[in-house]
Amino acid sequence: MARSTGVASSGRKLNGSKTDEVVSKELQTDTQSHILDPINLSEVDTDLRSYREHLNFDNAYDDSASSTPKLSPISEPGSVTSADMSPSALRGQTLHRRTTSSSSASSLSNGFVLSADRTSKVKQTEVHLEGSEKKVLKSINEKSATKKEHRRYSYRNLSSHSQASILDAEASRSSVFFGFYTLFWVTIAFLIVRGSIYNYIRTSQLLGTNIVDILRKDLIKIALTDVGLYLGIYFAFFWQVGIKYGILDWNQSGWIVQHIWQACYLGFVLWFNEYMQFPWIGCVFLLLHSLVLVMKQHSYAFYNGHFWSIKSELDTASAKLLRIESSNSIITPEAREVIGRLKSQMEFCSEELRLQSEKTPFPANINLKNFFDYSMFPTLVYQIEYPRTSKIRWGYVLEKTLATFGVFFLMIIVAENYLYPIAMRALALRDNTLYEKVLHYPLILMDLVPPFILIYLLVFYIIWDAILNAIAELTRFGDRQFYGEWWNCVTWDQFAKDWNTPVHRFLLRHVYHSSISSFHISKQQATCKYKLVRTWRIFYEV
Repeated sequence: MARSTGVASSGRKLNGSKTDEVVSKELQTDTQSHILDPINLSEVDTDLRSYREHLNFDNAYDDSASSTPKLSPISEPGSVTSADMSPSALRGQTLHRRTTSSSSASSLSNGFVLSADRTSKVKQTEVHLEGSEKKVLKSINEKSATKKEHRRYSYRNLSSHSQASILDAEASRSSVFFGFYTLFWVTIAFLIVRGSIYNYIRTSQLLGTNIVDILRKDLIKIALTDVGLYLGIYFAFFWQVGIKYGILDWNQSGWIVQHIWQACYLGFVLWFNEYMQFPWIGCVFLLLHSLVLVMKQHSYAFYNGHFWSIKSELDTASAKLLRIESSNSIITPEAREVIGRLKSQMEFCSEELRLQSEKTPFPANINLKNFFDYSMFPTLVYQIEYPRTSKIRWGYVLEKTLATFGVFFLMIIVAENYLYPIAMRALALRDNTLYEKVLHYPLILMDLVPPFILIYLLVFYIIWDAILNAIAELTRFGDRQFYGEWWNCVTWDQFAKDWNTPVHRFLLRHVYHSSISSFHISKQQATCKYKLVRTWRIFYEV
Protein backbone atom coordinates (compact mmCIF):
# COMPACT_ATOMS: atom_id res chain seq x y z
CA MET A 1 0.00 0.00 0.00
CA ALA A 2 1.51 3.28 -1.06
CA ARG A 3 1.92 5.78 1.70
CA SER A 4 0.85 9.40 1.64
CA THR A 5 4.40 10.61 2.06
CA GLY A 6 5.45 8.87 -1.12
CA VAL A 7 2.55 10.37 -2.99
CA ALA A 8 3.42 13.79 -1.74
CA SER A 9 6.99 13.50 -2.95
CA SER A 10 5.85 12.31 -6.37
CA GLY A 11 3.50 15.28 -6.48
CA ARG A 12 6.35 17.65 -5.93
CA LYS A 13 8.32 16.10 -8.80
CA LEU A 14 5.45 16.31 -11.25
CA ASN A 15 4.33 19.77 -10.34
CA GLY A 16 7.46 21.45 -9.18
CA SER A 17 7.21 24.16 -11.80
CA LYS A 18 3.65 25.22 -10.93
CA THR A 19 2.62 27.45 -8.12
CA ASP A 20 0.38 26.21 -5.34
CA GLU A 21 -2.49 28.48 -6.41
CA VAL A 22 -2.53 27.06 -9.94
CA VAL A 23 -2.41 23.50 -8.66
CA SER A 24 -5.26 24.21 -6.25
CA LYS A 25 -7.46 25.60 -9.06
CA GLU A 26 -6.73 22.60 -11.29
CA LEU A 27 -7.50 20.22 -8.49
CA GLN A 28 -10.83 21.96 -7.85
CA THR A 29 -11.68 21.81 -11.56
CA ASP A 30 -10.95 18.07 -11.70
CA THR A 31 -13.14 17.46 -8.67
CA GLN A 32 -16.07 19.40 -10.09
CA SER A 33 -15.86 17.53 -13.40
CA HIS A 34 -15.87 14.17 -11.52
CA ILE A 35 -12.65 13.09 -13.20
CA LEU A 36 -11.37 11.89 -9.84
CA ASP A 37 -14.59 10.01 -9.09
CA PRO A 38 -14.58 11.14 -5.48
CA ILE A 39 -16.86 9.52 -2.89
CA ASN A 40 -18.59 10.47 0.34
CA LEU A 41 -17.35 8.41 3.22
CA SER A 42 -20.08 9.50 5.57
CA GLU A 43 -21.91 6.24 4.82
CA VAL A 44 -19.06 4.08 6.06
CA ASP A 45 -17.90 6.53 8.68
CA THR A 46 -19.54 4.51 11.46
CA ASP A 47 -17.95 1.24 10.34
CA LEU A 48 -14.47 2.66 9.98
CA ARG A 49 -14.73 4.58 13.24
CA SER A 50 -15.16 1.38 15.29
CA TYR A 51 -12.09 -0.21 13.65
CA ARG A 52 -9.98 2.88 14.32
CA GLU A 53 -11.09 3.12 17.97
CA HIS A 54 -9.93 -0.44 18.63
CA LEU A 55 -6.51 0.30 17.08
CA ASN A 56 -6.19 3.80 18.61
CA PHE A 57 -5.65 5.34 15.16
CA ASP A 58 -5.27 9.05 14.73
CA ASN A 59 -8.38 10.82 13.54
CA ALA A 60 -7.09 11.31 10.01
CA TYR A 61 -10.44 11.72 8.34
CA ASP A 62 -12.94 14.53 8.54
CA ASP A 63 -15.85 13.82 10.94
CA SER A 64 -18.15 16.47 9.54
CA ALA A 65 -20.00 14.83 6.68
CA SER A 66 -21.38 17.24 4.12
CA SER A 67 -23.03 17.04 0.76
CA THR A 68 -19.72 17.75 -0.98
CA PRO A 69 -17.83 14.54 -1.75
CA LYS A 70 -14.65 14.24 0.30
CA LEU A 71 -11.45 12.19 0.06
CA SER A 72 -10.63 10.64 3.40
CA PRO A 73 -7.35 8.79 3.84
CA ILE A 74 -6.95 5.68 5.98
CA SER A 75 -3.55 6.53 7.33
CA GLU A 76 -1.47 4.71 9.87
CA PRO A 77 -0.28 6.38 13.07
CA GLY A 78 2.39 8.94 12.26
CA SER A 79 1.64 9.13 8.52
CA VAL A 80 1.01 12.40 6.70
CA THR A 81 -2.64 13.11 5.94
CA SER A 82 -4.20 15.21 3.22
CA ALA A 83 -4.91 17.96 5.71
CA ASP A 84 -1.15 18.36 6.27
CA MET A 85 -0.21 18.35 2.55
CA SER A 86 0.42 21.36 0.40
CA PRO A 87 -1.62 21.88 -2.80
CA SER A 88 1.35 20.58 -4.80
CA ALA A 89 1.38 17.36 -2.84
CA LEU A 90 -2.35 16.98 -3.26
CA ARG A 91 -1.97 17.48 -7.02
CA GLY A 92 0.67 14.75 -7.15
CA GLN A 93 -1.57 12.45 -5.18
CA THR A 94 -4.40 13.20 -7.61
CA LEU A 95 -2.28 12.35 -10.62
CA HIS A 96 -1.31 9.07 -9.02
CA ARG A 97 -4.97 8.17 -8.50
CA ARG A 98 -5.87 9.11 -12.05
CA THR A 99 -3.26 6.70 -13.35
CA THR A 100 -4.42 3.81 -11.17
CA SER A 101 -8.21 4.28 -11.36
CA SER A 102 -9.77 3.74 -14.81
CA SER A 103 -13.42 3.86 -13.74
CA SER A 104 -15.68 4.62 -10.80
CA ALA A 105 -15.71 0.94 -9.75
CA SER A 106 -14.72 0.11 -6.19
CA SER A 107 -10.96 0.18 -5.55
CA LEU A 108 -8.46 1.04 -2.88
CA SER A 109 -5.37 3.06 -3.80
CA ASN A 110 -2.92 5.18 -1.82
CA GLY A 111 -5.11 5.03 1.30
CA PHE A 112 -8.35 6.23 -0.43
CA VAL A 113 -11.54 4.18 -0.53
CA LEU A 114 -13.18 4.42 -3.99
CA SER A 115 -16.57 2.70 -4.04
CA ALA A 116 -20.19 3.61 -4.63
CA ASP A 117 -21.65 0.64 -2.74
CA ARG A 118 -21.41 0.74 1.05
CA THR A 119 -21.13 -3.01 1.56
CA SER A 120 -18.34 -3.45 -0.98
CA LYS A 121 -16.47 -0.52 0.55
CA VAL A 122 -16.43 -2.15 3.98
CA LYS A 123 -15.43 -5.55 2.57
CA GLN A 124 -12.62 -4.07 0.47
CA THR A 125 -11.43 -2.05 3.43
CA GLU A 126 -11.26 -5.20 5.58
CA VAL A 127 -9.19 -6.94 2.90
CA HIS A 128 -6.61 -4.14 2.85
CA LEU A 129 -6.37 -3.68 6.61
CA GLU A 130 -3.09 -4.61 8.22
CA GLY A 131 -2.64 -7.81 10.24
CA SER A 132 -3.30 -6.10 13.56
CA GLU A 133 -6.57 -4.70 12.22
CA LYS A 134 -7.67 -8.14 11.10
CA LYS A 135 -7.07 -9.51 14.58
CA VAL A 136 -9.31 -6.83 16.04
CA LEU A 137 -12.06 -7.59 13.51
CA LYS A 138 -11.82 -11.29 14.29
CA SER A 139 -12.09 -10.59 18.01
CA ILE A 140 -15.17 -8.40 17.45
CA ASN A 141 -16.84 -11.08 15.35
CA GLU A 142 -16.13 -13.76 17.96
CA LYS A 143 -17.59 -11.61 20.72
CA SER A 144 -20.74 -10.86 18.73
CA ALA A 145 -21.13 -14.54 17.84
CA THR A 146 -20.96 -15.65 21.50
CA LYS A 147 -23.05 -12.79 22.84
CA LYS A 148 -26.30 -14.74 22.60
CA GLU A 149 -24.79 -17.63 24.55
CA HIS A 150 -23.76 -15.45 27.50
CA ARG A 151 -25.38 -16.45 30.80
CA ARG A 152 -25.83 -14.34 33.87
CA TYR A 153 -25.82 -15.47 37.47
CA SER A 154 -29.39 -15.49 38.77
CA TYR A 155 -28.61 -14.90 42.45
CA ARG A 156 -25.98 -12.66 43.98
CA ASN A 157 -25.58 -11.70 47.62
CA LEU A 158 -27.54 -8.49 48.17
CA SER A 159 -26.16 -8.06 51.72
CA SER A 160 -22.39 -8.09 51.28
CA HIS A 161 -21.05 -5.79 53.99
CA SER A 162 -22.02 -4.28 57.33
CA GLN A 163 -23.55 -0.82 57.34
CA ALA A 164 -25.46 1.25 59.88
CA SER A 165 -28.87 2.81 59.45
CA ILE A 166 -28.89 6.44 58.36
CA LEU A 167 -30.11 7.84 61.69
CA ASP A 168 -27.50 5.75 63.54
CA ALA A 169 -24.58 6.56 61.26
CA GLU A 170 -21.80 8.83 62.52
CA ALA A 171 -22.27 11.06 59.47
CA SER A 172 -25.84 11.81 60.58
CA ARG A 173 -24.81 12.60 64.14
CA SER A 174 -22.14 15.02 62.95
CA SER A 175 -24.48 16.71 60.46
CA VAL A 176 -25.31 20.39 60.88
CA PHE A 177 -28.99 19.42 60.81
CA PHE A 178 -28.75 16.94 63.70
CA GLY A 179 -30.06 19.65 66.03
CA PHE A 180 -33.40 19.56 64.20
CA TYR A 181 -33.57 15.82 64.86
CA THR A 182 -33.02 16.48 68.57
CA LEU A 183 -35.59 19.30 68.51
CA PHE A 184 -38.12 16.91 66.96
CA TRP A 185 -37.82 14.50 69.88
CA VAL A 186 -38.00 17.33 72.40
CA THR A 187 -41.29 18.35 70.82
CA ILE A 188 -42.49 14.73 70.91
CA ALA A 189 -41.61 14.49 74.61
CA PHE A 190 -43.66 17.63 75.30
CA LEU A 191 -46.64 16.09 73.48
CA ILE A 192 -46.36 12.95 75.62
CA VAL A 193 -46.41 14.96 78.85
CA ARG A 194 -49.28 17.17 77.66
CA GLY A 195 -51.40 14.29 76.41
CA SER A 196 -50.83 12.22 79.53
CA ILE A 197 -51.92 15.10 81.78
CA TYR A 198 -55.13 15.70 79.82
CA ASN A 199 -55.91 11.98 79.72
CA TYR A 200 -55.48 11.70 83.47
CA ILE A 201 -57.74 14.71 84.06
CA ARG A 202 -60.53 13.24 81.88
CA THR A 203 -60.26 9.50 82.58
CA SER A 204 -57.88 9.17 85.57
CA GLN A 205 -55.55 7.20 83.26
CA LEU A 206 -52.37 8.44 81.58
CA LEU A 207 -52.98 6.71 78.23
CA GLY A 208 -56.76 7.11 78.05
CA THR A 209 -59.28 4.31 77.70
CA ASN A 210 -60.49 3.91 74.11
CA ILE A 211 -57.30 2.82 72.28
CA VAL A 212 -56.00 0.89 75.29
CA ASP A 213 -59.22 -1.13 75.50
CA ILE A 214 -58.88 -2.08 71.82
CA LEU A 215 -55.27 -3.19 72.36
CA ARG A 216 -56.10 -5.26 75.42
CA LYS A 217 -58.84 -7.22 73.73
CA ASP A 218 -57.77 -10.78 72.78
CA LEU A 219 -54.13 -9.90 73.35
CA ILE A 220 -53.12 -13.41 74.46
CA LYS A 221 -55.01 -15.08 71.60
CA ILE A 222 -53.38 -12.80 69.04
CA ALA A 223 -49.92 -13.52 70.50
CA LEU A 224 -50.48 -17.31 70.36
CA THR A 225 -51.79 -17.01 66.78
CA ASP A 226 -48.64 -15.15 65.80
CA VAL A 227 -46.47 -17.89 67.31
CA GLY A 228 -48.41 -20.45 65.28
CA LEU A 229 -47.85 -18.43 62.11
CA TYR A 230 -44.12 -18.39 62.78
CA LEU A 231 -43.99 -22.15 63.29
CA GLY A 232 -45.86 -22.59 59.99
CA ILE A 233 -42.92 -21.24 57.98
CA TYR A 234 -40.89 -24.36 58.88
CA PHE A 235 -42.88 -26.15 56.17
CA ALA A 236 -40.51 -24.55 53.64
CA PHE A 237 -37.50 -25.87 55.56
CA PHE A 238 -38.72 -29.47 55.83
CA TRP A 239 -39.73 -29.36 52.17
CA GLN A 240 -36.15 -28.53 51.22
CA VAL A 241 -34.87 -31.27 53.53
CA GLY A 242 -37.02 -33.76 51.61
CA ILE A 243 -35.49 -32.55 48.35
CA LYS A 244 -31.99 -32.79 49.83
CA TYR A 245 -32.42 -36.47 50.66
CA GLY A 246 -34.01 -37.32 47.33
CA ILE A 247 -37.55 -37.86 48.62
CA LEU A 248 -38.97 -34.95 46.60
CA ASP A 249 -38.07 -33.23 43.33
CA TRP A 250 -38.12 -29.45 43.13
CA ASN A 251 -38.31 -29.20 39.35
CA GLN A 252 -41.33 -31.50 39.03
CA SER A 253 -43.77 -30.85 41.86
CA GLY A 254 -41.72 -29.12 44.55
CA TRP A 255 -42.23 -25.55 43.39
CA ILE A 256 -45.93 -26.14 42.70
CA VAL A 257 -46.56 -27.44 46.23
CA GLN A 258 -44.64 -24.46 47.64
CA HIS A 259 -46.91 -22.00 45.80
CA ILE A 260 -50.02 -23.83 46.96
CA TRP A 261 -48.80 -23.79 50.55
CA GLN A 262 -48.15 -20.03 50.46
CA ALA A 263 -51.64 -19.34 49.09
CA CYS A 264 -53.23 -21.56 51.75
CA TYR A 265 -51.12 -19.89 54.43
CA LEU A 266 -52.44 -16.41 53.57
CA GLY A 267 -55.97 -17.69 53.11
CA PHE A 268 -55.90 -19.27 56.56
CA VAL A 269 -54.82 -15.99 58.17
CA LEU A 270 -57.70 -14.11 56.56
CA TRP A 271 -60.20 -16.76 57.54
CA PHE A 272 -58.92 -17.12 61.09
CA ASN A 273 -59.07 -13.37 61.73
CA GLU A 274 -62.70 -13.33 60.65
CA TYR A 275 -63.52 -16.50 62.58
CA MET A 276 -61.99 -15.25 65.86
CA GLN A 277 -63.41 -11.74 65.46
CA PHE A 278 -60.15 -10.11 66.47
CA PRO A 279 -60.11 -6.29 66.84
CA TRP A 280 -59.02 -4.41 63.75
CA ILE A 281 -55.59 -3.55 65.19
CA GLY A 282 -54.92 -7.25 65.86
CA CYS A 283 -56.15 -8.21 62.37
CA VAL A 284 -53.84 -5.69 60.71
CA PHE A 285 -50.87 -6.89 62.76
CA LEU A 286 -51.45 -10.56 61.97
CA LEU A 287 -51.99 -9.92 58.27
CA LEU A 288 -48.87 -7.75 57.89
CA HIS A 289 -46.73 -10.24 59.81
CA SER A 290 -48.09 -13.13 57.74
CA LEU A 291 -47.08 -11.29 54.56
CA VAL A 292 -43.57 -10.91 55.94
CA LEU A 293 -43.42 -14.63 56.78
CA VAL A 294 -44.72 -15.60 53.32
CA MET A 295 -42.00 -13.53 51.68
CA LYS A 296 -39.39 -15.19 53.90
CA GLN A 297 -40.65 -18.66 52.93
CA HIS A 298 -40.76 -17.81 49.26
CA SER A 299 -37.22 -16.44 49.19
CA TYR A 300 -35.81 -19.44 51.08
CA ALA A 301 -37.62 -22.01 48.95
CA PHE A 302 -36.96 -20.52 45.53
CA TYR A 303 -33.35 -19.61 46.29
CA ASN A 304 -32.56 -23.21 47.17
CA GLY A 305 -34.82 -24.43 44.37
CA HIS A 306 -32.77 -22.52 41.82
CA PHE A 307 -29.54 -24.07 43.06
CA TRP A 308 -31.06 -27.55 43.00
CA SER A 309 -31.49 -26.92 39.27
CA ILE A 310 -27.93 -25.62 38.94
CA LYS A 311 -26.53 -28.62 40.83
CA SER A 312 -28.55 -31.01 38.66
CA GLU A 313 -27.22 -29.28 35.54
CA LEU A 314 -23.66 -29.58 36.86
CA ASP A 315 -24.05 -33.29 37.66
CA THR A 316 -25.58 -34.02 34.25
CA ALA A 317 -22.81 -32.18 32.38
CA SER A 318 -20.12 -33.94 34.45
CA ALA A 319 -21.62 -37.36 33.70
CA LYS A 320 -21.79 -36.65 29.96
CA LEU A 321 -18.21 -35.39 29.87
CA LEU A 322 -16.97 -38.44 31.78
CA ARG A 323 -18.82 -40.76 29.39
CA ILE A 324 -17.29 -39.06 26.33
CA GLU A 325 -13.75 -38.98 27.70
CA SER A 326 -13.87 -42.59 28.90
CA SER A 327 -14.94 -43.90 25.50
CA ASN A 328 -12.26 -45.40 23.26
CA SER A 329 -13.60 -43.87 20.08
CA ILE A 330 -11.72 -41.20 18.16
CA ILE A 331 -12.69 -37.68 19.20
CA THR A 332 -14.10 -35.95 16.14
CA PRO A 333 -14.29 -32.15 15.72
CA GLU A 334 -18.00 -32.35 16.57
CA ALA A 335 -17.24 -34.28 19.78
CA ARG A 336 -14.51 -31.78 20.65
CA GLU A 337 -17.04 -28.97 20.28
CA VAL A 338 -19.46 -30.81 22.58
CA ILE A 339 -16.69 -31.27 25.15
CA GLY A 340 -15.97 -27.54 25.04
CA ARG A 341 -19.61 -26.67 25.65
CA LEU A 342 -19.85 -29.16 28.54
CA LYS A 343 -16.74 -27.75 30.19
CA SER A 344 -18.07 -24.21 29.79
CA GLN A 345 -21.39 -25.28 31.29
CA MET A 346 -19.66 -26.97 34.23
CA GLU A 347 -17.48 -23.94 34.83
CA PHE A 348 -20.51 -21.61 34.91
CA CYS A 349 -22.46 -23.82 37.34
CA SER A 350 -19.48 -24.39 39.62
CA GLU A 351 -18.71 -20.67 39.75
CA GLU A 352 -22.30 -19.68 40.58
CA LEU A 353 -22.39 -22.23 43.39
CA ARG A 354 -19.02 -21.06 44.69
CA LEU A 355 -20.04 -17.38 44.69
CA GLN A 356 -22.82 -18.00 47.21
CA SER A 357 -20.54 -19.04 50.06
CA GLU A 358 -16.95 -20.07 50.63
CA LYS A 359 -17.56 -21.61 54.06
CA THR A 360 -20.91 -23.35 53.57
CA PRO A 361 -21.29 -24.72 50.04
CA PHE A 362 -24.73 -25.63 48.76
CA PRO A 363 -26.59 -27.82 49.86
CA ALA A 364 -24.85 -27.89 53.26
CA ASN A 365 -26.75 -24.72 54.12
CA ILE A 366 -30.03 -26.66 54.39
CA ASN A 367 -29.94 -27.31 58.14
CA LEU A 368 -32.04 -26.25 61.12
CA LYS A 369 -29.54 -23.72 62.52
CA ASN A 370 -29.17 -21.90 59.21
CA PHE A 371 -32.94 -21.65 58.74
CA PHE A 372 -33.53 -20.52 62.34
CA ASP A 373 -30.93 -17.77 61.97
CA TYR A 374 -32.52 -16.63 58.71
CA SER A 375 -35.99 -16.59 60.31
CA MET A 376 -34.67 -14.29 63.06
CA PHE A 377 -32.72 -11.94 60.79
CA PRO A 378 -34.47 -8.65 59.82
CA THR A 379 -34.38 -9.42 56.10
CA LEU A 380 -36.75 -10.86 53.49
CA VAL A 381 -34.13 -12.07 50.99
CA TYR A 382 -32.37 -15.35 51.74
CA GLN A 383 -28.69 -15.99 51.15
CA ILE A 384 -26.38 -18.53 52.74
CA GLU A 385 -24.18 -16.03 54.57
CA TYR A 386 -24.79 -12.51 55.83
CA PRO A 387 -22.41 -9.88 57.20
CA ARG A 388 -22.27 -10.19 60.99
CA THR A 389 -21.05 -8.02 63.84
CA SER A 390 -18.51 -9.29 66.35
CA LYS A 391 -20.59 -8.83 69.52
CA ILE A 392 -23.92 -7.62 70.93
CA ARG A 393 -23.95 -4.09 72.32
CA TRP A 394 -26.43 -4.40 75.18
CA GLY A 395 -26.49 -0.66 75.76
CA TYR A 396 -27.62 -0.18 72.16
CA VAL A 397 -30.29 -2.86 72.63
CA LEU A 398 -31.58 -1.03 75.72
CA GLU A 399 -31.65 2.26 73.82
CA LYS A 400 -33.74 0.81 70.96
CA THR A 401 -36.03 -1.06 73.37
CA LEU A 402 -36.82 2.10 75.31
CA ALA A 403 -37.34 3.95 72.03
CA THR A 404 -39.79 1.25 70.89
CA PHE A 405 -41.97 1.42 74.00
CA GLY A 406 -41.72 5.20 74.25
CA VAL A 407 -42.85 5.73 70.66
CA PHE A 408 -45.56 3.10 71.09
CA PHE A 409 -47.03 4.97 74.07
CA LEU A 410 -46.77 8.21 72.14
CA MET A 411 -48.75 6.68 69.26
CA ILE A 412 -51.45 5.67 71.73
CA ILE A 413 -51.63 9.22 73.10
CA VAL A 414 -51.79 10.78 69.62
CA ALA A 415 -54.47 8.33 68.51
CA GLU A 416 -56.47 8.85 71.72
CA ASN A 417 -56.43 12.66 71.66
CA TYR A 418 -56.36 13.49 67.96
CA LEU A 419 -57.45 10.56 65.77
CA TYR A 420 -60.17 8.88 67.82
CA PRO A 421 -62.29 12.06 68.29
CA ILE A 422 -62.09 12.81 64.55
CA ALA A 423 -63.16 9.26 63.73
CA MET A 424 -66.17 9.63 66.04
CA ARG A 425 -67.13 12.88 64.29
CA ALA A 426 -67.00 11.16 60.91
CA LEU A 427 -69.15 8.26 62.15
CA ALA A 428 -71.72 10.70 63.52
CA LEU A 429 -72.28 12.08 60.01
CA ARG A 430 -73.30 8.74 58.48
CA ASP A 431 -77.02 9.45 58.84
CA ASN A 432 -76.85 13.08 57.71
CA THR A 433 -77.83 14.36 54.30
CA LEU A 434 -75.41 14.55 51.40
CA TYR A 435 -75.29 18.33 51.64
CA GLU A 436 -74.23 18.21 55.31
CA LYS A 437 -71.58 15.57 54.51
CA VAL A 438 -70.14 17.74 51.74
CA LEU A 439 -69.89 20.64 54.20
CA HIS A 440 -68.28 18.73 57.07
CA TYR A 441 -66.08 16.06 55.45
CA PRO A 442 -63.47 18.55 54.06
CA LEU A 443 -63.09 20.02 57.55
CA ILE A 444 -62.70 16.53 59.03
CA LEU A 445 -60.07 15.70 56.42
CA MET A 446 -58.07 18.85 57.24
CA ASP A 447 -58.21 18.03 60.95
CA LEU A 448 -57.09 14.47 60.20
CA VAL A 449 -53.98 15.29 58.15
CA PRO A 450 -51.64 16.68 60.92
CA PRO A 451 -52.06 13.78 63.40
CA PHE A 452 -51.96 11.29 60.54
CA ILE A 453 -48.59 12.65 59.33
CA LEU A 454 -47.26 12.42 62.88
CA ILE A 455 -48.45 8.81 63.21
CA TYR A 456 -46.92 8.08 59.81
CA LEU A 457 -43.51 9.33 60.96
CA LEU A 458 -43.75 7.46 64.25
CA VAL A 459 -44.67 4.21 62.50
CA PHE A 460 -41.63 4.60 60.27
CA TYR A 461 -39.33 5.19 63.22
CA ILE A 462 -40.68 2.46 65.49
CA ILE A 463 -40.51 -0.26 62.80
CA TRP A 464 -37.58 0.55 60.51
CA ASP A 465 -35.25 2.19 63.01
CA ALA A 466 -36.13 1.01 66.54
CA ILE A 467 -37.47 -2.55 66.17
CA LEU A 468 -35.40 -3.71 63.18
CA ASN A 469 -32.17 -2.28 64.63
CA ALA A 470 -32.87 -3.93 67.99
CA ILE A 471 -33.44 -7.30 66.30
CA ALA A 472 -30.35 -6.79 64.15
CA GLU A 473 -28.23 -6.10 67.22
CA LEU A 474 -29.55 -9.16 69.07
CA THR A 475 -28.86 -11.40 66.06
CA ARG A 476 -25.56 -9.61 65.17
CA PHE A 477 -26.93 -8.88 61.70
CA GLY A 478 -24.54 -6.47 60.00
CA ASP A 479 -26.41 -5.00 57.00
CA ARG A 480 -28.79 -2.47 58.55
CA GLN A 481 -29.77 -0.51 55.48
CA PHE A 482 -33.47 -0.83 56.24
CA TYR A 483 -34.37 2.49 54.63
CA GLY A 484 -32.87 5.24 52.54
CA GLU A 485 -33.27 9.01 52.46
CA TRP A 486 -36.92 8.84 51.50
CA TRP A 487 -37.55 12.33 52.91
CA ASN A 488 -35.36 13.75 50.12
CA CYS A 489 -37.04 11.83 47.28
CA VAL A 490 -38.56 13.78 44.40
CA THR A 491 -39.95 10.80 42.42
CA TRP A 492 -42.34 8.04 43.31
CA ASP A 493 -39.91 5.32 42.17
CA GLN A 494 -37.13 6.55 44.43
CA PHE A 495 -39.51 6.87 47.38
CA ALA A 496 -40.73 3.29 46.91
CA LYS A 497 -37.11 2.05 47.03
CA ASP A 498 -36.00 4.09 50.04
CA TRP A 499 -39.09 3.84 52.22
CA ASN A 500 -38.78 0.07 52.75
CA THR A 501 -35.48 -1.41 51.56
CA PRO A 502 -36.08 -5.05 52.65
CA VAL A 503 -39.30 -5.29 50.62
CA HIS A 504 -37.68 -3.47 47.69
CA ARG A 505 -34.88 -6.06 47.60
CA PHE A 506 -37.41 -8.89 47.72
CA LEU A 507 -39.41 -7.46 44.82
CA LEU A 508 -36.23 -6.79 42.85
CA ARG A 509 -35.06 -10.39 43.10
CA HIS A 510 -38.25 -12.43 43.18
CA VAL A 511 -40.57 -10.28 41.05
CA TYR A 512 -38.41 -8.32 38.59
CA HIS A 513 -35.51 -10.68 37.90
CA SER A 514 -37.57 -13.85 38.33
CA SER A 515 -40.16 -12.58 35.85
CA ILE A 516 -37.45 -12.06 33.24
CA SER A 517 -35.77 -15.44 33.77
CA SER A 518 -38.87 -17.60 34.34
CA PHE A 519 -41.47 -16.05 32.04
CA HIS A 520 -38.97 -14.71 29.45
CA ILE A 521 -40.62 -11.30 29.36
CA SER A 522 -38.90 -8.05 28.46
CA LYS A 523 -37.36 -5.68 30.97
CA GLN A 524 -40.13 -3.15 30.31
CA GLN A 525 -42.84 -5.71 31.10
CA ALA A 526 -40.98 -6.87 34.21
CA THR A 527 -40.63 -3.25 35.32
CA CYS A 528 -44.39 -2.69 34.96
CA LYS A 529 -45.09 -5.81 37.01
CA TYR A 530 -42.57 -4.76 39.64
CA LYS A 531 -44.03 -1.24 39.93
CA LEU A 532 -47.57 -2.59 40.16
CA VAL A 533 -46.74 -4.88 43.08
CA ARG A 534 -44.64 -2.19 44.74
CA THR A 535 -47.40 0.43 44.48
CA TRP A 536 -49.94 -1.98 45.93
CA ARG A 537 -47.56 -2.72 48.78
CA ILE A 538 -47.08 0.98 49.68
CA PHE A 539 -50.81 1.77 49.63
CA TYR A 540 -51.47 -1.32 51.72
CA GLU A 541 -48.93 -0.21 54.34
CA VAL A 542 -50.48 3.25 54.48
